[in-house]
Amino acid sequence: MGAGLTKKHKNNEKDSDKQDEASSLRYSKGAFVQVISGKNSDEYGKIIGFDDGLDRVIVQLSNDQTVSLLQSCTRLVSKQDFRKATEKSKH
Repeated sequence: MGAGLTKKHKNNEKDSDKQDEASSLRYSKGAFVQVISGKNSDEYGKIIGFDDGLDRVIVQLSNDQTVSLLQSCTRLVSKQDFRKATEKSKH
């Protein structure tokens, strides 16, 4: 190849796709989250609203329960990760 050019490896492309996806995740209606602390820890859900004054998110969990959580008690996940996690919990 020469001149400092290298072949792109498929693994590098996958890693960059994950990085692009992670950087595009935002707290907004319809975003997917994992609860990381509290009574519903390790559960997944979808944001359906906000209570901005208290930095809280309203989340519909995968078990159809609706909860109000501190945003700091959640972490954003991709739709793909959400689907994988909820498929595992159904089996």
